[in-house]
Amino acid sequence: MFVLNSIIMKKYLLSGGLLFTSIFGLYAQQLPNPGFEQWDTLVDYTSPSSWHTINPLAAFGFEPSTLISTDAHTGNFSVLLESISSDMLDYTGVLCTGPILNEDLDADFSMMKVPFVYKPTKLRLYYKSMPMQNDKSILGMYLTKWNTNTYQTDTIAYAGMEFPNTITTFTMAELNFVYVNDETPDSMFLIASSSEDGFNPTMGSKLWLDDLELVYSPTGLADNLELSIHTYPNPFNAEITIENPNQNELEIEIINKLGEVVYTQHIQSSKGALNVSQLPLGVYILSCYDVKSKLTSRKKIIKQD
Repeated sequence: MFVLNSIIMKKYLLSGGLLFTSIFGLYAQQLPNPGFEQWDTLVDYTSPSSWHTINPLAAFGFEPSTLISTDAHTGNFSVLLESISSDMLDYTGVLCTGPILNEDLDADFSMMKVPFVYKPTKLRLYYKSMPMQNDKSILGMYLTKWNTNTYQTDTIAYAGMEFPNTITTFTMAELNFVYVNDETPDSMFLIASSSEDGFNPTMGSKLWLDDLELVYSPTGLADNLELSIHTYPNPFNAEITIENPNQNELEIEIINKLGEVVYTQHIQSSKGALNVSQLPLGVYILSCYDVKSKLTSRKKIIKQD
């Protein structure tokens, strides 16, 4: 969705305009320049330090689409992504952890990956949004790991958000990471766009971002994956049963594919039932947290007819 449909743009992206070395790995478990206070000023444009944009296309006469804004949640600046229309093509405001296109001029998310070996529970951010009609801004962060057996990159967890509404004051959002397995990631990437459709962006859609922060559980998620419980049935329809041998208090959350918590319940006995008949059909993550032992279990569950 983020591919730019212009040969000129593709060739420039590959020429080195966006291929500078990322320094995300130097900042350990947090994102660099999270408040967008540092900006790099070059001949034709500025870009937020440590992030990648398509602003170098200003050398070809394109307006920068990722802009410095003095309207900030804290500090002096935030980043503004804006979808722009020109005589040659329409294009989005983009913010990401690395270049978008590979040497074959195809979208390649692996180029955006940077080293990362942590397990956050949430991505917290502050935003304002002004999507044009039938458009919405989007943001997603993925934790990944190279699979030496399949020679492919596996997704360990993801968090994402859509911005379909006009929000005129900075508002906090917490995006829950949905863990699809218990592996420890070796890399991550984050990308945000002012328009959902990179091929047909709507001119004028805007997204402001500020104060990005990764949130971790008190004991570290890497240590919280050994809670022994039994859940059934899976797939489910109207009810899920949870058997808890330890009989400690459990905090239950069901998380949808967007990382949103859509169901919560507390269980304080050896067996409990979740009434989930109101949930739409689809794939979810069932998260169980033992209040006493601080252990967590995450399971992928599916609702079917």
